[in-house]
Amino acid sequence: MTRHAASAVSVLTGLRRWAVLAPAFAAFMLWPLWYRFPDTPGLATSYYFMRFAFALPAGIAVLAWVFGGFCGFRALIAARTGRAFAAFLLALALWSYLSTSWAFRREADPQLALGASMQLSSAILFALAVTSTRMPPRIITLALFAGALWHVALVGQQVALQGSAGGIWSSLGEFPISLDQARISVVQAEGIRLLRPYGLLPHPNLLAGYLVAAVLASASWLIHRRLPLIVSLTAGAAVLWAFLLTFSRGAYLGFGAGALTLLVLTLRSPDVDRHRIATLGAWTVIIAVAFAAVYQPFLLARAGVGVETTEQYSAAERSELNAAALIVIAEHPFTGVGAGNLPWRSAAVLNERGSIVQGNYPHNIVLSIAGEYGLVGVALFAGAVAAGLAGSLRGRYTAHRSALIAGFAALLLAGQFDYYMVTFMQFQAASLALIGAALADRK
Repeated sequence: MTRHAASAVSVLTGLRRWAVLAPAFAAFMLWPLWYRFPDTPGLATSYYFMRFAFALPAGIAVLAWVFGGFCGFRALIAARTGRAFAAFLLALALWSYLSTSWAFRREADPQLALGASMQLSSAILFALAVTSTRMPPRIITLALFAGALWHVALVGQQVALQGSAGGIWSSLGEFPISLDQARISVVQAEGIRLLRPYGLLPHPNLLAGYLVAAVLASASWLIHRRLPLIVSLTAGAAVLWAFLLTFSRGAYLGFGAGALTLLVLTLRSPDVDRHRIATLGAWTVIIAVAFAAVYQPFLLARAGVGVETTEQYSAAERSELNAAALIVIAEHPFTGVGAGNLPWRSAAVLNERGSIVQGNYPHNIVLSIAGEYGLVGVALFAGAVAAGLAGSLRGRYTAHRSALIAGFAALLLAGQFDYYMVTFMQFQAASLALIGAALADRK
């Protein structure tokens, strides 16, 4: 091959790669946005997930990857961990499609399982596109850092107003929320109710899940000397405070695990300022202690200290949903009840038991996967996670790469107390892409 031909091939490869990376960056920016396109004839689709704003750039990224000849996929599967990561994820996508043939509501509502299967498959393809094209971790952390910064303003407004911020946020899909609204998420202590911020998502726990990854991603930028220390301290305090205001217990635990992971990995990086890391670490502790001092009664209530009815109902609801999921899993241990069908089967179980709790996913990702895909699905998901972690924990640790690993670890632990990581497309796609990008970036 001549020099000019080789140069042309290199340029073409670069163009194909950036055709995936540009919309993928936009998708990460839209991760915390619940905005859905109107169901008009020009945009009509029978699949609910395709109307989300996130699905548009994510879908473009996948199409660019496919029509670009699956750019980078050969290099990905050349490595053992990359091959295992891709194989387990593709097998899970296939298993979810096969589950439509035995789904609980396959006769009454066949689109339910098919839509959930297509959603999971689309999320997996997005993660593989990001992984194969070796999306630089610094680009992903930049998108999450930017998202965290504008969430500071939104969360601050919602908490100050104890309701919707309105204005431009309404046009972006902010839910109408108020302290007196039925079934609104609040923390209550000593007769005082405090509205938990929703951001642009339908529940504070989802906002916390996004922010826990975004806070850790932000840290990878704040530890660099390029930003003045005072700027890093101010931005870090604002982003962390916004996250803490979600009062999400699972995300709090996830943050602890993620922060520890980030600290251990970044200290192994040769190009970071350890003094700056120590300063930011001490500042994080100071902010957390200050938050605990200001909101102590509410934190104690969330921890189960006292007899607040809101927390008692929350604990009872979670217990009922987990118990219902275990019954469903016992009925179909290997196959599950099919993609997207667990809430419906759980609803039937709860009704049979005379419970007032509505059918939903259990607050645990393992139970959620086992309920819909059986032990086979759990094994495939666990295999993908193990391969992703094994591959990402090899090679050189940069601050940005370490932040992706830490963010995935945080979401994985938070997933033991909530289900959004495996049920909502944004979280399915983004969380798998985090560990995939970290795996692909090893050197």
